[in-house]
Amino acid sequence: MFTQRVHDRMVVEAALQHAARASAHAVQYRGFATDQPTIDATRAQALGRAVLRANLVGLSVLDEPVDDLIERVEWTILPRGGSCVLPSGRSITSGSAPLVCVSISPRLRGIFTGEPWMPLLEAAEVMD
Repeated sequence: MFTQRVHDRMVVEAALQHAARASAHAVQYRGFATDQPTIDATRAQALGRAVLRANLVGLSVLDEPVDDLIERVEWTILPRGGSCVLPSGRSITSGSAPLVCVSISPRLRGIFTGEPWMPLLEAAEVMD
């Protein structure tokens, strides 16, 4: 049972990481001409949400609708880079490269008591 919980958390965390990675790579390519790559924050978040939805749909471990979970994701999108501090206190710095930080506490189905379990999940990606 414990290994199932660890697995469930890892699956949702991997989906969040993929969403952050997709967002960080929503590059406006014209910026490369001036050596200042950037991302459109609105487009990056929309892309990240779509990737997260695609990876979570049909996942039986969630104790809430996928769209409700996606609405609660905290996004920090820094198109020209910088630093963000995640809820755990971990600081991420990217210099001038676009940076995306995301966090969520998803409602996962409990194994033993049926009570939801809400681990803090975080991800950060820099456009490389």
